[in-house]
Amino acid sequence: MARVSYDGKTVEYRSVVEIDRAIEALDREIAAAEGRRIVRQLRVTSTKGL
Repeated sequence: MARVSYDGKTVEYRSVVEIDRAIEALDREIAAAEGRRIVRQLRVTSTKGL
């Protein structure tokens, strides 16, 4: 977390990891409220480099 102060005001910035966790938690809450599951897909592609 980073904190910046200027002219008597302070702003705190969260880390990317914390923001990602918050988004995932919100996604789960929204899905639960809508009565659906969260489906994550991972697609892997590769080539032989020829």
